[in-house]
Amino acid sequence: MNMYNVVSTMTLFQWGCVGLLLALGALSIRHLMVTIRLGKTEKTLELTQHDPANKKLDEVLAMCQSMVGLGQHIQKIERRLNELESNDSGLQTDRGNDTPYRQAAMMLDMGADLNDLVSSLEMSQAEARLFQVLHGDMQNKTTEAG
Repeated sequence: MNMYNVVSTMTLFQWGCVGLLLALGALSIRHLMVTIRLGKTEKTLELTQHDPANKKLDEVLAMCQSMVGLGQHIQKIERRLNELESNDSGLQTDRGNDTPYRQAAMMLDMGADLNDLVSSLEMSQAEARLFQVLHGDMQNKTTEAG
């Protein structure tokens, strides 16, 4: 019996079985190729995960994320500071060189007396006297040191 006779006498069911066997063979070859390729890919992935360049990249990424967080924190602090400065209700007493105490010191240096301080700077007698004593002590200490 030659091959032609075998092929010509096959039934439709037998042809279906041959086709199924050929398809299964092709699929198993394809599966084997995909498995081999997947194994190579896994090894490549393992190598790249342990690559020092990737570790450095991860470190740089972490640093960038922390810098962004730090920047946001600084912005929040600046907003709060601006809020506090805008809500300031005149608690600051330093307005350049025009504070009453600086004016009193300059007046005492120019020879003003207690009554001049009270009338010019709207200080009480006790406040002017205390300032006069303190200013005198400070002048004495600076002349002794100099």
